[in-house]
Amino acid sequence: MAKYQRITTEERILIFEWMQAGKSNRQIAGILRRSVSTIGRELKRHGGKAGYCPQQAQSHAKELSWRAGRGHSGSLPK
Repeated sequence: MAKYQRITTEERILIFEWMQAGKSNRQIAGILRRSVSTIGRELKRHGGKAGYCPQQAQSHAKELSWRAGRGHSGSLPK
């Protein structure tokens, strides 16, 4: 079974830049060697009304990861 690897900050910035340049999810997935569904989920989860923002996506993903690992919904430690 392959180990899950989270999308990195650098990948999120590239996804944003390539989306702005008009690349499709399939093209981005191919370049990053990720599943097309991974790119689609990333954009769906972190793409709000204003569109996809890599910095906000990273912050949100970090918070979700922390909550999942800690088993509670408190705020991030400082």
